[in-house]
Amino acid sequence: MPGFGIKAQVAVLSLAMLAIPLVAYNYWQQIKEASLSTQAHIQEIEAKAIATNLLATQKDIPTLLAANESSELHKHALAAPVLQTSLRLDGELSDWPEKLVESSRLAYDKRYRQTNTTDSPEAAFTLQLAQTQHYLYAAIAVTDELVSYRRNHLRLDYSDHIRLSYRAPEGHIERIILPAEHEGPLASYFSNHEWEYGIAPSTEIESHQTGIQGFWRRSESGYVVEFRLPLSQLDTQGAELHIAVVDVDQQPSLGPKAIISTLPSELAGQFNPLELHARELQRVIDQLKSNYAHLGIYDRRGREWAFAARDKGGFELDQDCLNNALKGSVQQYQHMKGDAPDSRITTCYPIIKDNKAIGLVVIDEAASHVLEQHKTRLQAIAIKTGAIIALIIALMFIYALILAQRITKLSHSAHNAIDGQGRIISTDNISSKTAPDELGDLSRSISSLLKQQQSYTQFLERMPQTLRHEISNPLNKLRTSLENLIDDRPELKDNTYVKKLDAGVDQISKISQQLTEAASLENALQNEHLASLNLSEFLEDYCSSWEGLRTEQPNKVVWVMAESSRLEQLLDKLLDNAFGFCSDDGKVCLRLIDNDLETLIEVENDGPTITEGKMNELFAPMTSTRSEGGEVHLGLGLHVARIIADHHRATLKVRNRKDETGVVFTLIFRKL
Repeated sequence: MPGFGIKAQVAVLSLAMLAIPLVAYNYWQQIKEASLSTQAHIQEIEAKAIATNLLATQKDIPTLLAANESSELHKHALAAPVLQTSLRLDGELSDWPEKLVESSRLAYDKRYRQTNTTDSPEAAFTLQLAQTQHYLYAAIAVTDELVSYRRNHLRLDYSDHIRLSYRAPEGHIERIILPAEHEGPLASYFSNHEWEYGIAPSTEIESHQTGIQGFWRRSESGYVVEFRLPLSQLDTQGAELHIAVVDVDQQPSLGPKAIISTLPSELAGQFNPLELHARELQRVIDQLKSNYAHLGIYDRRGREWAFAARDKGGFELDQDCLNNALKGSVQQYQHMKGDAPDSRITTCYPIIKDNKAIGLVVIDEAASHVLEQHKTRLQAIAIKTGAIIALIIALMFIYALILAQRITKLSHSAHNAIDGQGRIISTDNISSKTAPDELGDLSRSISSLLKQQQSYTQFLERMPQTLRHEISNPLNKLRTSLENLIDDRPELKDNTYVKKLDAGVDQISKISQQLTEAASLENALQNEHLASLNLSEFLEDYCSSWEGLRTEQPNKVVWVMAESSRLEQLLDKLLDNAFGFCSDDGKVCLRLIDNDLETLIEVENDGPTITEGKMNELFAPMTSTRSEGGEVHLGLGLHVARIIADHHRATLKVRNRKDETGVVFTLIFRKL
């Protein structure tokens, strides 16, 4: 019968413990959400504090953020986006960030000519600007089919060149000319408004000591100039810059062929506004540079004026964050990108001046950085919890295995305490008998029950001999008195009542003998030994004394290990039973069968069959299927036959004929 064993129960309980990691994962998700929500709130408070501080300490905050954009000149302002790292000055522009190039590159063509000539319609250039904390970077790509290089003469304007003008911190105008000399490191010279010669700005500084570093490179369409200028040479309060590309013909004495400027001709003589870091703003947030991945101050157009960064990677302002922060009077927008490892928390807080958002403070932090500390701790907890769970499950399985083994061993020992006939053969060899737990109590209870049952069984086994002993004395007195009575009065010998009395005495004596036969037989068999027996010869002699018995034997000698007198007693019981149940006109047959595996003696008789329910009980003591007759039948004959068969290590079986006309008893000797 299949059952739900202890191992299965422990397995189910162990599987239930797997819910602990699921609960832990849910707990981690809640901690994660709470941590990110707290971080967003902290960033909001921090951004609000920075915005409030800027408004309180920077009186010219609108100017610093270039809030006034209504002038015609400001339409041509030059933007210098912020770089996190320096650029390599080699004339190759591939290291310029793509996003930065798209936002800052400006193209200048014939619409920005400062001369009226039309001899050089192809002259044009593109300009890219960028800034770091200390330098202004510029990349100028000039379109020119014929490049005129500078020869060994004093005039700087007799070759193709670039004119750079800017306002110095002292307020005066500095002019620097960048001639096309050769491919390689860039040459630069201070000059004046005539742009003819290199002119030293002071006695301490030579004309070529401009502070500019760069590279001049020839290209397929003209040439490329890449350089950097120290920001310390610029007036960062209202910085101004002007760049002009000059194309010179084969006859330089006739003047420039074309001049392309960063301002149209109607604004000639003025400078482009240059959008640089506001140093006052930078100083406000420099002290916070290690707190966040990125902290920046932006104007309404998304241009960064000051920044502080912990990470080296670049930062790209999210347009949704910018737009939502600038809506309404005071709004704060938090933006989190997905749940990926690179997700970020961005807080944009507007800087409000006169009920108008003139800029915003942006704080950006990586979600992974926020969660790292919690994650490390939770990972340690998870590892320890997992190890504990695994240990508990392993201990539970080991305990279940030991418990199941103990129960199995107890079951086997209890089963082995009783033999196949139901006799108790051992009461003390019960496992776990000395254990102090419940199984030990159960083992001791089983042992106690077996002892009580064994004592009762022994009492029942002694009962036949006790009865015979107690019956034999009065029975002998009765038999002696009856014999003396007949001797004294011979005429009573043929008396009907005397005959019935004599038959009753014989019947009581026979019953007493049959009651003790089985018990005495078992004791006698313990001291008897089997020997090799010629079964063919034995059956031939034995069957000759039975009248009406048919025999069938093979024409060969068959040997078995047996004791002839006990085997004869066994066959007597089988034949008595066969003749007793055989029909009046039926036959009884004894058949010997021998093969390679076993030797069989079959006793077959015609007559009624045996029901399936009775076959299992037929060899038990005190079992009989006879319903009538004058003979004494206590149901011990087949029981005695089975005891003798067990002593011979043989098997006694019974079956009905296939045609349901009789019964066959089979004694099977196994060959070793």
